Amino acid sequence: MASLVTVEKYKTVNGIDNSEYDAQISAILLSASDFAKKYCNKNFEAAEYTEKKKGVIDQYGRYMFFTKEKPIISVQSVAIRFIGSQSNVDVDTSYLDIMDNEGYMYYANALDSGAPFIRSDFRDQFNYTIVYSGGYNEAPEPVQTAIMLMTHNMMEYLNRTDSAVASGEAVTGELTRLKIGDYEEFYTDSQGSLFSKLLDKEHGILLTQTVLDLLAPYKKMGQSV
Repeated sequence: MASLVTVEKYKTVNGIDNSEYDAQISAILLSASDFAKKYCNKNFEAAEYTEKKKGVIDQYGRYMFFTKEKPIISVQSVAIRFIGSQSNVDVDTSYLDIMDNEGYMYYANALDSGAPFIRSDFRDQFNYTIVYSGGYNEAPEPVQTAIMLMTHNMMEYLNRTDSAVASGEAVTGELTRLKIGDYEEFYTDSQGSLFSKLLDKEHGILLTQTVLDLLAPYKKMGQSV
């Protein structure tokens, strides 16, 4: 697993000109990147992928094939397995109408005449295996910003002093404010700090609403997720 943001970029964005915390930054960037990948169900990295999915036919009778990674760079093969059939039907990829940035494609051409007989009531019941190249050469900027924000907030927490100032009053022990650029969030209520409520325990990462908003466009529902 690789980080989607380099230590060098994080330091440049945050105006850090020393290497004192490089190892800590690298570890947190890795955890934040892993969270972003799992949350969005995407790798965000250009590579060849093999995926198996349930088949879909649209209202015009076209076969539809979806990919998890976007954009689609190329499609190597698509093999259909109809319910009730013991063999695959290979799709001629030259007839695919690929919506590369949307992560899906249409196939409107007739299947190979040599394909095994398919009962009409099974025509729209199939699974398919798709092999394709897709993904980004570099993760989208909003995703990188979310990862850097998670990392910044964890650095603020892990390296905080014993006291912080909130609303003009000194308090001891708990972080009460996180800040990145012009963005601030305050965490206090009658039960104490809201900080613990923001922690994703699996990854040890803080999840502010800003982070989730930045990742939301890449966490779409449906087969392309």
